Amino acid sequence: ISNKLEEADFKHLERGYNFGESLCAHGFNFYIVTSSGSEYIKSVDKGFHYCQADEVTLKSMVRANPGYMLLKKGNILGKWSWANVPDIEKLNKIIDNNN
Repeated sequence: ISNKLEEADFKHLERGYNFGESLCAHGFNFYIVTSSGSEYIKSVDKGFHYCQADEVTLKSMVRANPGYMLLKKGNILGKWSWANVPDIEKLNKIIDNNN
């Protein structure tokens, strides 16, 4: 989640894109949710699914820019900032513990 992609630190976004690629390779779905405009999204598109939402709503969901949210069947299993997002093994354990 990035309330505005253009305001996020580029190195944190790049780390997130790399993490997203790794998640997809391990069977996760990875979406980028932002309030950035469609033209800006097109300029930074990394081949992920992009969704647009209201900036205030996104700031309420996750305070960090970018931040991460793990969902399973509509339930929030965890939220993290770019600085403390868990690795894939930890995410799988969280999912397994919430069956």
